[in-house]
Amino acid sequence: MMTTKTTLLAATALLVAGAQAQDRVELASDGRDRSIGLTFGGLGASFGGRSLSSKYLKFDIQPVKQFKLWFGSQSLDAKGKEDPATGNRSTFDARATEFGMRYEFQSRGGAPFGVSYIAHRSGDGTFEQTDGSSALYFGPKTDTFEVDHEGWSGSYSRIKAGSRSASVFGVGYAGKQPLKAKGWSFLYEGKLLFERPSGTVVNPDGSTRAMARLGLEYGSPEWGSISLSAYVFPGGIPYTGTPLSGFTSFFLYEPGGVADDLRTKTSATLDLRVSLKASF
Repeated sequence: MMTTKTTLLAATALLVAGAQAQDRVELASDGRDRSIGLTFGGLGASFGGRSLSSKYLKFDIQPVKQFKLWFGSQSLDAKGKEDPATGNRSTFDARATEFGMRYEFQSRGGAPFGVSYIAHRSGDGTFEQTDGSSALYFGPKTDTFEVDHEGWSGSYSRIKAGSRSASVFGVGYAGKQPLKAKGWSFLYEGKLLFERPSGTVVNPDGSTRAMARLGLEYGSPEWGSISLSAYVFPGGIPYTGTPLSGFTSFFLYEPGGVADDLRTKTSATLDLRVSLKASF
């Protein structure tokens, strides 16, 4: 499951970023049936002497009106609070790729009903402790099935990490409110996730985590959008269902250090992203 070394192991190659891990990719709404898109950006936070940063890149294609595919990659680097005795900080580095697809069922006189499948495949994660020792964790695999209708969504995720696994059930609501200024919109989202870990975990009891998002977006049907969002995780970040899913699935290993802080303490992040698209 993991191998321990006395020095920090070199991180696997850096191709990053992905899209917001559980962020649905919406279908084109400019009257055309087909489009291609590119999304890139970064995410960061600093709190209580701890910090994390992420970069991501995503490509998507909509070959027909009701169907969309996307592929992305993500990296995330987290640093813990400085140890007063050694001056060192625990670190955790991880990389992940994401693949997703969504089909939209149209209904007469009503809002469409969407069904999505999303797969996250993390590379090996490197954890360095404040005493200078380090460990390498095999990359978890996460598969998510989601349905959405008129802003509401429900999801089921299955995570496999070595001899450990977890089932995660989520329910959420997301929306976009146009503002008076042309092209500007207010973004909002809330989500609750119930987690049930199993295997060789210390505490197999179920737990509930939450996520809230507020943001601003400027966009145009012709070229895409740019947005800035704040994410808040009361009581800690869940295993999956967030923009950090390719990284937080490693929490199943219970590595301690900065990973434990992110898992158990309230934290917030800022996410800046640019989405470019072309319809055809």
